[in-house]
Amino acid sequence: MSAMTLKIIACISMLLDHVGLAFDISILRIIGRLSFPLYLFLIYNGYKHTSNKFFYAVRLAVFALISQVPFSLFTTGKVFTLSGNVFVTLLICLILIWITDSMIKHRVAKWASFIPTAVLYSAYHFGFIVSDYGTKAVLMS
Repeated sequence: MSAMTLKIIACISMLLDHVGLAFDISILRIIGRLSFPLYLFLIYNGYKHTSNKFFYAVRLAVFALISQVPFSLFTTGKVFTLSGNVFVTLLICLILIWITDSMIKHRVAKWASFIPTAVLYSAYHFGFIVSDYGTKAVLMS
């Protein structure tokens, strides 16, 4: 299955999730939960195949900033909130993947490559970072 096919499946799944949210249809919400793991896989796949990891992260950060205002308006009615949208979560997961991969490439002890995940998990758990999917996203990445 190609990455484009996965993107289409993830987009349709996300659309179903949003329709389920708007009309309170739980089965569509359940189907829609498939989208995030697919997007996370596509983030990892993009990380592995990009020639410029920094620019890849910057593009994701730009989308996170652009989508933050509509997200905040929809969820709280305010123009901006400190709770990040799903692009913020995907960006954080990308950075976590990047740090872990760099540690492995630089031959840091394998057990130590778990430390960034534990730190990020703790930051989400104790509320220092707030965004969609939170600790579940950290554990999936």
